Amino acid sequence: MDDNPLDTTANTENLGPVFLGIDRAIFSLSTIIVVPRLYTQLRITRNFGWDHITIALTQVLEKHFSVGFEEVLTCSS
Repeated sequence: MDDNPLDTTANTENLGPVFLGIDRAIFSLSTIIVVPRLYTQLRITRNFGWDHITIALTQVLEKHFSVGFEEVLTCSS
């Protein structure tokens, strides 16, 4: 009974590290994609529009909120 991977009654007391790992992985992947795109638009094509400003702002805000989320998760455990 304990070996069932679909068991939803598993101990879910502290999922903070799982959420932090997922958040860091997604942020890292998006940064790997966004930084070369912004570099290309700024240096090569010299065409930096509102969409690129939105992308850069989103990256900064995501990092800001993920740090706050990490503090909440570590304080509650």
